[in-house]
Formats: sequence, C-alpha cells, structure tokens
Amino acid sequence: MKIKVYFDNNYLGAFKNMIYSAVLSKKTSTEIDLEVGLWGAEGINLSAESRESILIFCRKLEVKVSFLTLTSFLDRWRPRRDDFSIPIDSQFARLDMMLTADSDFLFLDVDLLMQSGWDDLLCTVPSDLNTALMGVEDSWLKHLGTTHDSKYGDFYFNGGVLLYFFRPWKDNNLSEHMLSTISRIDNLELQIRDSLFDQDLLNIVCAKNKVPLDKRFNSFIIPYVNAPVVNYHRLENEYRPKIIHFISHVKPFKDLGELKFEILKMGDSNANLGYVDSTHHFYYLYYFIQNQRLLWERNS
Repeated sequence: MKIKVYFDNNYLGAFKNMIYSAVLSKKTSTEIDLEVGLWGAEGINLSAESRESILIFCRKLEVKVSFLTLTSFLDRWRPRRDDFSIPIDSQFARLDMMLTADSDFLFLDVDLLMQSGWDDLLCTVPSDLNTALMGVEDSWLKHLGTTHDSKYGDFYFNGGVLLYFFRPWKDNNLSEHMLSTISRIDNLELQIRDSLFDQDLLNIVCAKNKVPLDKRFNSFIIPYVNAPVVNYHRLENEYRPKIIHFISHVKPFKDLGELKFEILKMGDSNANLGYVDSTHHFYYLYYFIQNQRLLWERNS
C-alpha cells in the first residue's frame, strides 16, 4: 500500500522527522512506498531544492519515493495567510488524491511521530466491504461539542491519518458525491468550517462508508488545559501509541524558543494529576529523534 503525503517548504523538516521515525520503528519486512504531492505542474508547494533534498534523503533511507502532480482543484489555490488557518492547497490536496486514486493508500500528515506498530496500517483490511475511509475519532472536537451534527454520521474522524480503499470508494460513487457536496457548499446550501474544510467534507461524504480506527494509530498531543486527551500517563501506559499526532499550533518542529513556555505550561496544567514527566515526554522524544536524524544526515 502506498503512503501519500502533502506539505510545503515550511514542513520539510517535519516530513523528514516523520519518515525517519517511521523507518526506525518499522518491521524489517515493511517496505515504504511514498508519494509526495505537488500542487500543479509547477509544484509550487515545494521548491526544486526541497524536492532534491527529499530524493536524496529517501534514497539514503532506502525509502521508495515519487512525486504526484495534483491538478483537480487548482482554481481553489490562494496564497498562504499569516494566521493559523490551513492553506487552501493543503486542504484540497488530499481530496485530489482520493478523487484520482486507482488503488488503496494511507494518507499521513507530517506533524506525526511514528512508533513501533505504525506499519500495521499497511495491511489493515476493514471487515465491512463498503468501508471507503478509516480514521480515528477526533476526541478533541467531540469534547468541544462541534461534531455532533447528524450530517457527519455516527462519528467524526481526524484527517491526519486516513486509510483510503479504492474499490468501495468507486462502487459507492464517492467522487461524484464529493464534487456535488463541494458545489452545495459553494452555493451556500451546506455549511461547514473553512479551517476544517476537507476534514468536514470527507466526514460528510463518507458518513455511511467510514469505520473508526484504533486510537493508537492517531494519538493526539494537545496543550490545552482540561482537554480529554491530555492524560498522557494513561495514553502511554494503556494505549501504547503507534502514531503520535501533535495537533494545534504547538508543534515540536517549530522554534524551541517559542515553544518552551507552552510545553512548560502543559506540565503545569497537569501537575496535580501527577503527569508532569509524561506531559513532556512526547516532545522530548520528538527532539531526540530529530537530533538523531540531523546527525545521521550530516554524517551519511
């Protein structure tokens, strides 16, 4: 099964950390076959230097990599804004991947840290033959009460880790359903959130054709006080995460000077629960793997 990703120059380091951690923790028999999305014929999301860096990096890791040109929604593109909203090309990239796919694939965000067992996803087969997408329920948005709308179906998944199955997608005419739903949104017949456009859309389109994944395949790390997913001690000792997902704006691959106070605040907010060490653990684990990767790149 191919792995598909999409990112821009600003996330090149995060991509490398994710792939490096995937190689470190994969089974010996697992072969990684990677497709990196390019926005349009010019591939404006990744510079020529970034593409060359990706090819060299993956070759040294013995990871098969190719580039996938995405053209279905080019008229949707607009420049990156300075606020926290997700760029329009990033949102529509994964939709293009599903619209034009001819086989099953695993879609991954790049703000992930892969742990032992992540590659079990590559041989996951849903028991329901109508399952077109599998993803982990978004417990944070559920906690906020923003995913209870019946249009999303029985549950609402997070789009950071998604298994796509081509045959049921095609048999259930979900590409046509996707395009007609986008038209309804454009015509203001259906309301969804701009910041979560593709995630909301896919949950609606696959309302009857999605199945939840085990939460260990997309375990959220989030810095907010009283979040339902900040019980890191329980996360580590009961769930044994296979994929760690740094959601929200507190990303470990951003400048540490800006992050250290946020990370300390995470510790403070959980101190009374006895989870101080565990709160910091996943960030420090990320830094350790990142430093290991940088040393490896320098010396290889």
